[in-house]
Amino acid sequence: MKSSPAESLPRWDTANIYSSLDGDDYRAAWTKLHALIEEIEAFFDAQGIRRAVAGEQSDAKPGDDSGTALEQANALSRLWGTLHAYVYTFVSTDSYHAVAARELSKLELLGTRAQKLRIRLQGWIGSLSERLPAWIKTHPPLAAHAFFLETRPGKAAT
Repeated sequence: MKSSPAESLPRWDTANIYSSLDGDDYRAAWTKLHALIEEIEAFFDAQGIRRAVAGEQSDAKPGDDSGTALEQANALSRLWGTLHAYVYTFVSTDSYHAVAARELSKLELLGTRAQKLRIRLQGWIGSLSERLPAWIKTHPPLAAHAFFLETRPGKAAT
């Protein structure tokens, strides 16, 4: 018996990422993402992580808020990226997949909040630009992120 072309198409096996869009592991990751965004928003608010107003001097110290903020941003980026890529595997291969479309929409809403946090972080880093080179040299957590800190969007090349 000859198989039809549709039957012989390759299938993605995404079970090594999450069991399913309705799986407990996916739900746990989604809940973790939501909680992480709220945690970072609260941390940024409490620490005043935002672009400084002209003439305002940030009281940030090397290794304090900066290391924590970068670690949080990395965790957020990894988790959101994994969830988004996982959901997109379903949407990109079946645009009528209602559950995947719903999940993608929810992730995009959280992605907007995550993007606002990235912009706040970049603005804050820009406000610290005069102190960053010395901090990078003396603080290993910042040195590990030197490329990002020195080449963030909006910084003029020197």
